[in-house]
Amino acid sequence: MIKARDWFWKIKEIGQGPDYIFIATFDPSDAERLAKTVCQHLPPGFVRNENFINLHKRGSCLIYESYLDQHTHDRLTAMPDSAKRENIWYNGEIEVRDNQLIIENILAGGMYGETELIIAIAQSPDLTMQEWKVAYSGYAWGKVAGGTSAASLLDYLEYNN
Repeated sequence: MIKARDWFWKIKEIGQGPDYIFIATFDPSDAERLAKTVCQHLPPGFVRNENFINLHKRGSCLIYESYLDQHTHDRLTAMPDSAKRENIWYNGEIEVRDNQLIIENILAGGMYGETELIIAIAQSPDLTMQEWKVAYSGYAWGKVAGGTSAASLLDYLEYNN
């Protein structure tokens, strides 16, 4: 078991949200390795979002992967076959957009366990992290932490292996 602070600890500490956002940017040559590493270390309860991937692959991203929490994925998958439309108020999503990793918890901060994924990405010898930030949104937007290296991210998480 990894011993570290949750990636959103600072947002909780200052009482912000309700949406939590983590963004990390890597060297442009890392895009394929980033997508592969995310897939290898995907937290339990996340599933690949095929429909959304196909939509975005037609856009400007050369590499695009999307993973949703199982609850959200199940509800989105069921909606086209149902006459009933429902709002999805909370969700967790992990996206790879070329050389960028984006993790969002919408109205669901802390429910999905992505910290181990973030640590695995930061420790990967095949990836060069150029920048990372932790932010919140919802009623307001703000950045609570950031840095320019994997080492600074691991320091923020107080992770010591």
